[in-house]
Amino acid sequence: MFTNVWRRGELAPGTNGNDGALRSTSWRTATVSTFALAVAVSACTSASSTSTRASSSSSVAASATSSATSAQAPSATPIASTESAAAAVVPVIMCQTTFGITPPPAPKAQPASLTVSAPASRGGELAVYTDSQGLMRLLAPRGWLCSAQYGADGSGGVAVYPAGEHIPSAWGAGWQLSTSSPVQAVFGSQTSACMGCAEGQACALFPSAAKDFMSHFGRPCPGIRPATETTTQLSAGVAAFTDPAGVSGDGNPSGGRYPADGVMTYYREHTPGSWTETCTLPPADKDLCTTTLNYFVNSYGTR
Repeated sequence: MFTNVWRRGELAPGTNGNDGALRSTSWRTATVSTFALAVAVSACTSASSTSTRASSSSSVAASATSSATSAQAPSATPIASTESAAAAVVPVIMCQTTFGITPPPAPKAQPASLTVSAPASRGGELAVYTDSQGLMRLLAPRGWLCSAQYGADGSGGVAVYPAGEHIPSAWGAGWQLSTSSPVQAVFGSQTSACMGCAEGQACALFPSAAKDFMSHFGRPCPGIRPATETTTQLSAGVAAFTDPAGVSGDGNPSGGRYPADGVMTYYREHTPGSWTETCTLPPADKDLCTTTLNYFVNSYGTR
C-alpha cells in the first residue's frame, strides 16, 4: 500500500513551484505523523465496504457559501443555472489504469454509454470516465484525458483533465496549485478499508472523524481547514465544501485561479472508508461542477 503522508501546506521533495506543486500525502490524504501512520497502516485491512444503507437521494449544492449543520441535502437544481435537469446519454471512457499489485487485473467490459442527469443544454458536453475495473466513475467534461491509480490496499481513484494540461505523476498525493494556475480538473478518490486513513482524510470536515482520530491516535485532527473554506453538511455522512480561488484546502486540486468545489463522505459505523471528489472549473461552468458532484454523491454518497 502507499505509505507517504502529507501535512497541509508542506511541499513534497522534488516538487516545482508551478501547477504541479505537491503536498506530500497518501492516497487517503491521511494527515498523520510517522507514528500515527504506523498505527494507521496496522489498521488497514482488505475488507471492502459492506454498507446496507439505502442509496442516498440527496444531491450536492457544491457552491456552499456558509457553514451549516442541516441533515437535509439541498435541491438537485444545478447552481448558476435556471435550466431543469434532464436525462442525457453520455459516452463512457475507460482510463489508463495502474495498480500496486502484480499482475494487475484484466480490464473488465464497460458499457459504451450511460444515462445521467444534467442541465438540458449541457448533456452533450459531458462523459463518464472510469478505471479499467469500473471501481469509480466520474462525470466530467467530454473530450478530456484521464488516468486512474490504485494501491495494493485498494485505495485510489480517477483524475480527469483537459488535453495539454500538465498534472503531477503522483496526482493522488495532494495537488496544490499556484494562485495563478489555470488548471481545470475533476478528481475522485477513496481510502479503501484503512481506518486511520479515512479518519485522517475526513477529520477536518467531520467532528465524528476528528473524535475517532483522537481516540485512535491520541492527538487532535492534523487537518486544518482554511478560514475561507466554506462547508455544508448535506447529511450525517456527506459534506460539501468550497475552496475559493487562491485557497488551498480540502479540494484536490485547489489553490489555483478557479474555485475548488467538492464533496466528502465519512460513516463511522461502516467498514472504514472515505470517498471524496473535487471539481475545479471556471465560474462560468459552475453548473457542470454541481452536476458532476451530484453524480458522485448519488453513486458513492452512502460509502
